[in-house]
Amino acid sequence: MASVAPLDASSAANLAGPSRGHGEQETAPNTRQLVTSIATVFCFQGFAMSINGIGAPFIAKSFHLGESGIAGLFAWISISAIGALGLSRMIDRLGRRRMLLVSMAGTSASALAAAIATSYAAFALCEIALFAFIGATISGGVVILAEELPIELRARGQSWAGLGIGAGGVLSLT
Repeated sequence: MASVAPLDASSAANLAGPSRGHGEQETAPNTRQLVTSIATVFCFQGFAMSINGIGAPFIAKSFHLGESGIAGLFAWISISAIGALGLSRMIDRLGRRRMLLVSMAGTSASALAAAIATSYAAFALCEIALFAFIGATISGGVVILAEELPIELRARGQSWAGLGIGAGGVLSLT
């Protein structure tokens, strides 16, 4: 019987390797650990995604923005979709594990840089990078679940991942 390793930030990436065709006894704990790891990573990403909405009044005050100014900032942040697309394409070229870890680290580094940004432009660039890394992490995680889970467990695994994103969003309210 396989032992279950402690859950850490790289558990999802470690389990994202190719399937090895283990027997039923080993597949169930690995499947459970994979879903738990991805849902935990998605919880962090959900928190990072929603914190701007909660912090919008404080962001506006810090950069002396009105309602249209904060809306403009969020419009600029939407450019991150292009970066997420590029990073997601790199998952196929450089490997799921590597890009998932890079995207998770990039999310943290971008959030830290945004927290210490003193100018509107620097903050916007950090947020664009942040949301690009979040998008790549989420798209990569969904692909990992789709490829690694047995067909009968895919919907359940992806629903747990979605609940992880939602739980992260709720954490930003507390």
